[in-house]
Amino acid sequence: SHIPQSLFKLKKLQYLQLQVNAFEGTVPGDVGSMKSLKEMYLYGNNLKGYLPDSLSKLTKLRVLDLYSNNFQGDVNVKTLEKMSSLQELYLDDNDLTGRIGKDSAICKRKKLAEFSSDCRGTSPEVSCDCCTTCCHDKQDPKCVEMKRK
Repeated sequence: SHIPQSLFKLKKLQYLQLQVNAFEGTVPGDVGSMKSLKEMYLYGNNLKGYLPDSLSKLTKLRVLDLYSNNFQGDVNVKTLEKMSSLQELYLDDNDLTGRIGKDSAICKRKKLAEFSSDCRGTSPEVSCDCCTTCCHDKQDPKCVEMKRK
């Protein structure tokens, strides 16, 4: 099943926990209208597609956990940088690609305590200069804690 569209009308919702529910489909652009959201857990579903640009409107979001889905495409660094309250970001075990360089605003953010992506191995999907945990992809999901650069 898909994430119910009616959830995105809950403008004052602060915590969205939809992990491990076998949801399919994409994250609708309407997610950006949930401006009070502080934590969003979508890990362990079958969500796919690109991360919506509207995530950038979630400036109060502290935790974004997208671990173990089927998201694809470039990690949109500009979208992540606008999420100024992020403290924990989990992107590993997806099909996201790209580079998050040390000069990006996300890497310069001191309060970002946890940041994991598929940045481990000889051909990492994501090149990340500030990830706290680097993992392989789904075939070999081993993770290694990294020292922050």
